[in-house]
This record gives sequence, C-alpha cells and structure tokens, in this order.
Amino acid sequence: MASHTQPDAARAIIGAPTAMVDAARKTSGAGAYTDDLAVPGMLHGKILHSHLPHARIRGVDAGAALALPGVRCVITGADAPTAYGVLPIGKDECALQPDKARYIGDNIACVVAESERIAAAALPLIRVEYEPLPAYFDPEAAMAAPAAGWLHDHRPRNIEKEYHHVFGDPDAAMARAAAVCRNRYVCPAVSHAAMEPHATLARFEPDGGLTVWSSTQVPYYLHKTLARVLQMPMERIRVIKPMVGGGFGGKSEVCPLEIVAAVAAPRRRAGQDHLLARGSLLYASWPPAANHRAGNRGRRGRQNPRRPRPRHPRRRRLLRLRSGDAALFRRPAGRHVRHPQRPLGRLSRPDQQARLRRHARPRNGQHPLRLRGADG
Repeated sequence: MASHTQPDAARAIIGAPTAMVDAARKTSGAGAYTDDLAVPGMLHGKILHSHLPHARIRGVDAGAALALPGVRCVITGADAPTAYGVLPIGKDECALQPDKARYIGDNIACVVAESERIAAAALPLIRVEYEPLPAYFDPEAAMAAPAAGWLHDHRPRNIEKEYHHVFGDPDAAMARAAAVCRNRYVCPAVSHAAMEPHATLARFEPDGGLTVWSSTQVPYYLHKTLARVLQMPMERIRVIKPMVGGGFGGKSEVCPLEIVAAVAAPRRRAGQDHLLARGSLLYASWPPAANHRAGNRGRRGRQNPRRPRPRHPRRRRLLRLRSGDAALFRRPAGRHVRHPQRPLGRLSRPDQQARLRRHARPRNGQHPLRLRGADG
C-alpha cells in the first residue's frame, strides 16, 4: 500500500509565520476596492433620505429631477416592493420605502445620472409629500405607543419578537442580597466606521444576467437576497467581492444600496448597464448603528429621570484623513476641528495624546481646519 507523505514544502508552513494572501496588494496600494472600479458608460446613483423619523409617504414627485440634463431615471419603493430581512422572522426591510419612512435617513428614492455631481444636484429637486406620524426615541415609550406609532402594522407595540428566560429564583436572590442597585443605563450611538464606505457596482449583461461588485462580508447572502428582491433565478446573478477595506460586522448583512444599484441598473435600457452607488454610511445606517438603551433594574434605588436628547444624525459625517494625520472626533463634523497635520508615528502613545490635547483648541494666530464629509 502506498504511503502518503507530506511534502517538505507543506511541512515548512506548519509552525512558521505566513503572510496573508492579500497582504502585498493591500500594503502596496495595488489592491482594487469596489469604489476603485470603473467601466465605460458607468452611471452614478445618489439616494434621497428622509428627514423625518416617522412619516407616511403620500407621494413622490421626481419631475424636476428628471428634467435636469444628465439625469437618466429616478427609482422609488414601487420599483422594488419585495421585502427582505437579515433574520428569517423579520423580512420587513425594503431598499427604498414604498409607504413609510421609519427613521431619519431612511431611503426614499434614488437618482441615476451620468455623474455623481449631477445626481447630487438632482436630489433636492425631488418633492416628497409626507404625513408625519408619532415618533418615539425611547424603547419603553415605543412599546407603549398607540397603533399610529407602530413602525409595522403586523408588529404590535413595536416588538419584533418577545422572549422570556428565567433561570433560578431572581426574587429570592434579590431578597438575600446585601445591596441592590437600580438604575437606567444608556449606551451612546456608535457605528462600525470602516475606512472603506459602502459601495456597489451593478451591471446587467447582454444575455440578461446580472453582475454585482460590492463591498460586502456576505456575498452568498447578498446573492440570495438579490434573487428574492429582483425575482430572478440565482444562476442568473453573479456576486463578486473585491477587497474589503474593513467591515467589523457592518457589512455582514445586505445594505440597501446593494439592492438599489441592482434595481436601477437596467432602467438605462441601452446597451450594457452599469451603476455605481455609494452609501452615506453614518447617516443612512442610524438605527442599526447600535443606538441601544438598555436597563438593569433591581429593587432599590430610583430610576434616573434624565433622558438623553436625541442627536440629529445629520451632524455625524464620515471624515477623510490623509495618512499620518490625526484629528479629534469629539466634536461633530462641520464645526471647526483642530488638525495637527504632523506625523505622530514616532511618538509614544502618551506623547501622542498630549500633542492631540495641545492642538485641541485653536491658538492665537492659528486657524483650525474644517474637515469635509466624504459624502458631501
């Protein structure tokens, strides 16, 4: 019987440091990310977001936007009404909302134009008629809301799913405790804030197939969702994942712009259709961005009556920084933020922090630098 021996080359890998397969392309800058891709005749998409936290959409008038030279089409929720979801129990998401805006930044319409500049200029020309509905910014208040305040009619009291888990005897344990603290804890809003924003390039092939390049961590899940929303056979759809410039879980579910790009691409109706869509990361992802408010209550103490004032998501923008620079992110983008513009790589961490503190406030004769958001 022939013996199976491991080659010397394979044995040399075990226990030895091995470089990542894409390390050279990433460190040299030769790697291509989704936003780096470009094809002839490519169109650009921009998404119109809701400025209301909860409102019924009575109508969308895109006539003025369509009249702008260079605008090819405007799509709305009526063009992609099939719902999807990250969880099997909650398929209640739409890439563009057909009936309701459910948070500030919700997706209402998409402009497809010959350039990103034209698409951005066409967005404010779209007129949306809203009927404001009650909005709640506290989970306990939302669960006590009347029917007019429910985000989804089939989810009474705004509860997606209710679980009750009891282990042991909590009441007896509380009674035996030397001290019981009761308070309300509020977590700040956060975002994954990957260096690479979300971006998707969609192309309809001459044979009727669809190819999608996207900055995603879940290409197979995206493949399945595209087939569901577009009502296309899965074998007619190809999903390509280029290099991903960070995700941290923020790209581990289907992003609306991935659906929007695929829906909008064939609307050009001439030759091969290409559409590149970029996401306004911190604005459009406000609700999924972990704005959690969780309570831990015991039997003693009083609940903190103070309520945090909701922060307006428009004030948070993704910043573009050059390599070697440093900035303070405590203040919202759009205000003057002090930017040292000095390399800090050779300094120890305490020295870096000290230098940042020294540059946190403008000095006499110095002008702070205004940082521009990546999405405009």
